[in-house]
Amino acid sequence: MTELANARDVGGLPTADGRTTRAGVLYRSDAPHEGDRGPDLPSWPPALVIDLRATAEHSGAAHPLAGPDTVVRRIPLLEAVVAELNEPSTPAAPADKDLAAVYVGMLKASSAEFVEVLRLVAVADGPALVHCAAGKDRTGVAVALALSAVGVTREAIVADYVRTQANMERVIARMTGGVLLPEGVDFEPIRHLFEAPARAMEAVLDRLDAHPDGARGWLDEHGLSPITITRLTTRLLG
Repeated sequence: MTELANARDVGGLPTADGRTTRAGVLYRSDAPHEGDRGPDLPSWPPALVIDLRATAEHSGAAHPLAGPDTVVRRIPLLEAVVAELNEPSTPAAPADKDLAAVYVGMLKASSAEFVEVLRLVAVADGPALVHCAAGKDRTGVAVALALSAVGVTREAIVADYVRTQANMERVIARMTGGVLLPEGVDFEPIRHLFEAPARAMEAVLDRLDAHPDGARGWLDEHGLSPITITRLTTRLLG
């Protein structure tokens, strides 16, 4: 039986005002596979699954966690980058990409999708899982937005993101043979895209901090109402 390689609860993270995020509310992971053993988390399966993979990555197949007690919402991100992985000769080939630039680009290009992710987490009736393929890039930015919105410290957000680095070899093994990593692909030119450097997440937080009202202001500007941000804060902090 297989198991998720990059699953964790984002509970227990400190906020600037001395609180901590609640356990059993928001999970993050790599993509679940059919037959995976449940991870060691407070409550599994989650009540809500938010799948951020591009359409080509799942081809519309039923999600392995879908069931009578689990709602799955698919909000595809990075469709263009996934397409480029299948067309490496294009001028904007993934090998030329810098993760920090990719992440900041995601904030700009997918603001509406990120806002919807946070809205769903805020109103979820039970634990919510956010995942993509590796649980690193799209998931990392989405989770960072949620944590920033409720006041988790910059250091804790970066540290949570960097935790993925230790899991990447197992993540890559699970991904090999799929759309992102077909069998026989030359992995070396894109190896840097499968790392989790602190500077990549710091670039996201720098962009949020540049807003006069920080992450909350950025989210409000892009469509997440103050009422929903308050509800998200209540969900994550109590």
